Amino acid sequence: MRHGESAQGECPFVFTYHHNDPLAYAPLVVAVLDTGLTCTATLPVPGEMSASLHVAGTKSSILDSVFVCRTPGAVDQDQTTVGARLERDVTELARVPYKPTPGDIACLTAGHVAGAAIQQLRATWNPSIDLAERIDLATAEILRIQEASS
Repeated sequence: MRHGESAQGECPFVFTYHHNDPLAYAPLVVAVLDTGLTCTATLPVPGEMSASLHVAGTKSSILDSVFVCRTPGAVDQDQTTVGARLERDVTELARVPYKPTPGDIACLTAGHVAGAAIQQLRATWNPSIDLAERIDLATAEILRIQEASS
């Protein structure tokens, strides 16, 4: 096995992102899909201290979503609903112990919605169509999943 490879023979692409507005994830969804990858997991991780000037006294999140992306078929994707993923995150965070704020919940939900949008759009994605159209497709899927999760 080469350095960085998993037992499945590939190295995942992993990055963090956080924003409370799910539509801020549309360019991220497009970028992942354009690479030919899919999102196999989204995981919560502390990204800021609650005392940070960026976060203190705001409705911002201290949590980031970790996106784990791989070649489709490399490993099973998380097929649970956005609500079930969020519930799992909150339960696991309680074991730390950490009680997520409304901003944390909004951020984690947006991350799971983006991951689900990547999974849903993967099969029919065409990276050669106009960028504006790809952003519109990602935005529409994010809104569809967000509405279905409400």
